[in-house]
Amino acid sequence: MKTIINTYFLMKLIVLLLSPFKMEGQILNGSFEDNALTSNAINCPNGKFDSIMNNCFSFGYSGNIDIIKDPDFCNSTAEQGQWFIAMTGGGSDQLSMQLSQALTKGSPFKLTFYNKFCEVFPNVMSSEVQIGLSTIKDSFGTLLGTTRAPLSSDWMQNTFSFFAPCDGAYITIKLKTGTAHDTWVEFDDFTLSKSVSLNEYSLDSAILIYPNPAKDLINIQTSEPIREVKIYSSTGSLILTPEPSKTIDISRLSKGLYFIQVMQQGNIITTRKFTKSNF
Repeated sequence: MKTIINTYFLMKLIVLLLSPFKMEGQILNGSFEDNALTSNAINCPNGKFDSIMNNCFSFGYSGNIDIIKDPDFCNSTAEQGQWFIAMTGGGSDQLSMQLSQALTKGSPFKLTFYNKFCEVFPNVMSSEVQIGLSTIKDSFGTLLGTTRAPLSSDWMQNTFSFFAPCDGAYITIKLKTGTAHDTWVEFDDFTLSKSVSLNEYSLDSAILIYPNPAKDLINIQTSEPIREVKIYSSTGSLILTPEPSKTIDISRLSKGLYFIQVMQQGNIITTRKFTKSNF
C-alpha cells in the first residue's frame, strides 16, 4: 500500500512539473470546430458569436463574423475539419482566441494560420492581417505582427515567430483596413507553439541578426528576399519602418532593447530581439 501511495504522489508531481511546458502556447479553439452549430451562422453579433463559439470572442464595432461549414460562400470548405470563419475589415470584426495558459513575457513562439480571399471583394488585396496578444478577451492588445492580405483564393499558410511582449492569454486578429462592406477574409486552423531555444527559433526562417548588441548598423542574414522590415520598442510600439534591406541603420535609436520584424516571401514573418548600444 505504501508503494502504491508513493507511486501515486510521484506521478502527480511529474504531471505538475510538466504541465506548464505542455500547456503554454496552445490555442484552445483555433480550428473553430468547438461550437454549438449545425449550419452556417452569418453576420453574428458579438454576443451571439461568443455564445456559440467556445473559447473565442468577437469584439469588432460591427459584429459581422461568419461561422461557415457549407461551401455556400465563395465555394469554400474548411482548410481542416468542417468549420472556418470569415471576417470583415477595418476593425469592424475583431477576434480573440483564448490560450490554455498565459504566455511568459519574453519567451519565443511560432504562430501559423491559414487564410484566403473571396474574389467578389477586391478591396481585400489592399488590406493587412494584424495579429496581437492581449491580456483580456475584448481588446486587441499588443501588435505581434502584420501579414499582407491573402494572395490566393485557395487556403494559404502564414507563419511567423515572435517574442511574447506581455503575459497575454488571448491571440487576437483583425484586418487593418477596409469596412464591413468591402473586405472579407476567411481564416482557419490557428496553431501556436513554443520555441524550445533560440537555435530552433532561427531554423524557422533561417534568419540571423548581427551584430547584437549593435551601435549604428545591424545586418540581416537570410537567403530569401526581404519584403518588409519593422522595428518595435520593448513595449510593442512601432518605432521605425526602414526600407527593406539586409543592412539597417539604427543610429537614430536610443540605447535599449528592441524587436526587429522581417517579412519574407510567402508571408513568412520572423521577429528577433536586439540591443542598441552606444559603443
